Amino acid sequence: MKKYNFIRIILILSFFVFSCNHKKFHEVNQNENINNLKKIFDDYYFQFKDIEYFSAVSFTMQCNGFNNSLPITFQNGYKINSNSFSSDEKINLRSIFQIGSLTKSIISILLLQIMNDPLYKDKNISLEDGIEKWININDFPSLYPWRNVTLLQLLNMTSGIPDYLKNSKFLDTLINNPDKHFSKSELFSFIDGNNYISESNFEYSNSNYLILGVIIENITKNSLENEVYNRIIKNYNIHSTFFPSHFPDQNLNINLVNGYYYDFNSLILPLKTNISNYSLSYANSAGGMLSTTEDFNYFIQNVFNSKSIYLKKFLIDMAVEIERDHDFSEFYSMGFGIKKDLKNEELSFKHTGMTLGFRSMFTYNPDYNLSMVIFVNSSIDNENIEKLIHFLNEEIYSRNYCKKL
Repeated sequence: MKKYNFIRIILILSFFVFSCNHKKFHEVNQNENINNLKKIFDDYYFQFKDIEYFSAVSFTMQCNGFNNSLPITFQNGYKINSNSFSSDEKINLRSIFQIGSLTKSIISILLLQIMNDPLYKDKNISLEDGIEKWININDFPSLYPWRNVTLLQLLNMTSGIPDYLKNSKFLDTLINNPDKHFSKSELFSFIDGNNYISESNFEYSNSNYLILGVIIENITKNSLENEVYNRIIKNYNIHSTFFPSHFPDQNLNINLVNGYYYDFNSLILPLKTNISNYSLSYANSAGGMLSTTEDFNYFIQNVFNSKSIYLKKFLIDMAVEIERDHDFSEFYSMGFGIKKDLKNEELSFKHTGMTLGFRSMFTYNPDYNLSMVIFVNSSIDNENIEKLIHFLNEEIYSRNYCKKL
């Protein structure tokens, strides 16, 4: 009996030692993986910060099985671009960037929420509704040629409506009056009715989401800012995310990152111009929001892992339907860019964004619940942050950092 108890004790101790060693090995290996990703991130920062005139980069990722499936954030740099920095100017988890067209993904989810809200059931909102059902065309006569364009066409960028941001008159007005508070009527007036694009063909146009913002206001009888706050910011608990109608609230200044114009391809401003004090009214529902990488990651994770599974199912079903009908490897659906991996047939979601002084990007792979969000405080139209995401993905997938769901 004593011998049996002795053997039993030895086995228990051996198992305990093995468990501790295994846990320690896992932690060491996990730390090594994190360091590998951090090195790729830091290499990007030091290689391009002077070339692209940015001073701050923030990156957040999260996936199943890595870092206990919790988000992890890498950051480097300072809120301002200067030859001398003070420690209080170093960016942190609360540092706020302009997110540009990532706003569109939020507006899309907002509209889907409203469509599924019993409060508006009697309004019979459909993706096949034409613009004129929800907007009085007499208020915005420039929309008359596109009055029959549907909500789905607006969401999927197949409306044929020209991009107001590409109108030279708009650009002149913005550059000469950077603190101007643009009304929606003024922005609509820059939609050029003579620049007609064929419907059904994909053509990225910021006008689509400007129109969707007005439609949301007309359906709800509330301001778009209030709807975004109540249904997105408050609902998802992302309180470092903001949708200013004009200038950012002065109370945010302590966390706001400066943004710098540095686009050699479109010299509409002197290079290195700090655009942080420009009004965001020009971007509106097409790109006027502010956030942190942690907040936006949390938003994406909630959208695709929400208890209201209709969001995830709807987005994926729509993506599959468009891909089946058109057989594209990359396309646009419901405020999200979609990419199909031709090797394994997997679909992933993404969106890029840019304002006059910021760049942004997120990606999401539902098979691994892998989300990545990156914000940079300079505007230059190149693919370097996409390349960074590519290198990070290569590291993650080649070493199996994330577990498939």
